[in-house]
Amino acid sequence: MSLPALIVRLCWSIDGGAVEEQERERRRLVVEKFQKAPFEEIAAHCGARATILQSKLNQIFEITIR
Repeated sequence: MSLPALIVRLCWSIDGGAVEEQERERRRLVVEKFQKAPFEEIAAHCGARATILQSKLNQIFEITIR
C-alpha cells in the first residue's frame, strides 16, 4: 500500500472512531434524559417532533398528488 493510501486509511479510521464515540455519547445523553426528565417535558418534545414529521409527510403527499 502506498503512503498516501495509508494516510487516507488512517484518517478514515480515526474519524470513524470519533464518530462512533460521538454516537455513543449522544445515545447515553438520550437515555439519561428519558430516565431523569419529567414526563411532561418528554411528552412535549415527542409531540413537537410528531407535529414536524406530520407536516413534512403532508408536504410530500401534496407534492406527490399534483
